[in-house]
Amino acid sequence: MWKYMTAAIIAILICAGIWIVVHPLAYSPEGKAKVIMFGRSTMSLWFKHWNWPYPLRIKTTYKPWPIPYKKYSRGRLYLEYFPVHGPKGSNAEEPFGQRMLQSVREGLDSGKYDAAFFKFCFVDFPVKGDEKEKRMEGLKDVVMKVHDMTSSRGMKLIIGNALPLPKPNDETLSLQKEYNAWLLEYAARNKDVLVFDLFGPITDKDGRLLMEYAHARDDHHPGDRAFSLLDKTFFPHVESWLYK
Repeated sequence: MWKYMTAAIIAILICAGIWIVVHPLAYSPEGKAKVIMFGRSTMSLWFKHWNWPYPLRIKTTYKPWPIPYKKYSRGRLYLEYFPVHGPKGSNAEEPFGQRMLQSVREGLDSGKYDAAFFKFCFVDFPVKGDEKEKRMEGLKDVVMKVHDMTSSRGMKLIIGNALPLPKPNDETLSLQKEYNAWLLEYAARNKDVLVFDLFGPITDKDGRLLMEYAHARDDHHPGDRAFSLLDKTFFPHVESWLYK
């Protein structure tokens, strides 16, 4: 038994070593639309889904494997991951989204891009009682300021809508749906903005995360199945919009 396990481990390490050397050679922005992808844990997992070989991205995604994952290219798109701070500050007096916007500004100043992808995380939406209205205003304010930054640079903006939760309270679910509806209205008024649906494909009829698409039963990040499903619309939709 140990002999087979050792052989399997060695095989995985060899494959990972080959992947480390060969896979980055496929990155090339030449002749492609460059998109900077802003996000946090979910965006990191999405890039690992694209870049890491299957055995390493299923049960060991949070391991610090020495495999590059922050760049990816497919079709006519070249994507770069840029991590951002969360919108909620370390104290109650810090304005919602202040550090997040600073991260976005730093990312946009780090290179020349054709477009930016921006999204909040699922942990940014849970609210209780009368918190909903204030949170909604905070979400809208951040989106509009991100749009100001991209439009002033002549860039297009792709916005991912709310990531779902498996058991949100009524206020949270209402906020997610209200935010998603507002995004569609905002994009309809601004032709340089596209909304990408992260919510609908992986939820039930009520808007709750289907656990078959979760990373794990106790981890509500989207998992490999969710990303595979989202990929089917993300790449053709974004590419056709950027090149129209």
